[in-house]
Amino acid sequence: MQKQKMYLKDIAYEKIKEKVVLGEINSSNYLSENELVRMLNMSRTPIRAALQRLENEGYLKVFPNLGIKIEDLSIKDALNLHEYRNVIECFSLKKLLNSSQANAYCELLEVNINKQKEAISKYDITAFMKLDTELHEIIVSAFARTAPYSTNVPV
Repeated sequence: MQKQKMYLKDIAYEKIKEKVVLGEINSSNYLSENELVRMLNMSRTPIRAALQRLENEGYLKVFPNLGIKIEDLSIKDALNLHEYRNVIECFSLKKLLNSSQANAYCELLEVNINKQKEAISKYDITAFMKLDTELHEIIVSAFARTAPYSTNVPV
């Protein structure tokens, strides 16, 4: 399987998002760009790009001259996001099942689910979260008509 090249901004995005989701970075204090530079051992440019993307996705808010504040997700917001995801993914799955690539995508989903089960059995929350994200990307990629980044499914 061929993986797409990951840019530093994408690596920074994944690392910061993981730290936010796992609670390693929390909403109690402002975080500085300098702290992230040290924490990730990266330059400012990819970190700024990652922060912009995370801000657009609602994970955090950047306040000039103050720092970065992690956004708290309300129960209502979480339920709304879950509902939106369900609608999009149900639509994508219907399209997937009617496509010529249905078998290939179903195999990818099965492999992913088996890896998730393995991660759960090992209590590896980080691996599980990454696999869960990949599962959702596989489902939506059927709708987007592009193959998941970690596969070689033809489109």
